[in-house]
Amino acid sequence: MALVISPQRHLTVVEPVSRGAVGAVALFVAGLFVIVTLVVAFHAAIAAQQLEIDKVTAELRAARAYHDELRQSRAALIAPDVLRERAAGEGMVPGRTGRFVPVPQDVAAAVAVASGSMSPRRRVTARCGCSSESRCAASGRLPGCTLSV
Repeated sequence: MALVISPQRHLTVVEPVSRGAVGAVALFVAGLFVIVTLVVAFHAAIAAQQLEIDKVTAELRAARAYHDELRQSRAALIAPDVLRERAAGEGMVPGRTGRFVPVPQDVAAAVAVASGSMSPRRRVTARCGCSSESRCAASGRLPGCTLSV
């Protein structure tokens, strides 16, 4: 079978594309390229910040775990049983009597001034292991007495 070509072709004349239309399409493509590039850059910046946040979060979690570990070891060191054993190892014995004695206001004020603590909320009391209350009251404070704030 032979291909038959018609003797008359139906051709039409196409108007040339104006430079304005080509410029508009080029401007649209360039703008679209810039927008897509900015979106990609924005996502990259967000991803970088998220990595930084994850790193800081991991460091914070590790610091909290270390802090909890230190608190646990401190609690073990100041536990009453441990302190009692260490004191017994040092030759100390528990006191048989312990009394809290009210401290006169002038003594409390003198201690507060000497220590630099003038907070009105703090109370100064004496823990006295003395057997005679009259000796403590007479001298104000004996060498065996301790002041606690």
